Amino acid sequence: MKNLKNGIVFVNPYNPDPPPNYFGPPYGISLIAACMISAGIKIPITAYDFDLQERDFMLHSVERILRKEEPVYLAIVTQS
Repeated sequence: MKNLKNGIVFVNPYNPDPPPNYFGPPYGISLIAACMISAGIKIPITAYDFDLQERDFMLHSVERILRKEEPVYLAIVTQS
């Protein structure tokens, strides 16, 4: 199994126009993690869901998270 020191931080950004029903973070994060496990890649994955938070809170939080965790990758979840 491949090992990487630092991991991936997934961020589900705030939504200025959230739907009436909140379903949680996007399913894609789970799919990506499952593919990595299947490929034998051992890497820490952390996900932060800011969908229902304010934009400024998210921006300050992400900066703090990146300084603390120093990830190799930052993945920002988007939907179309």
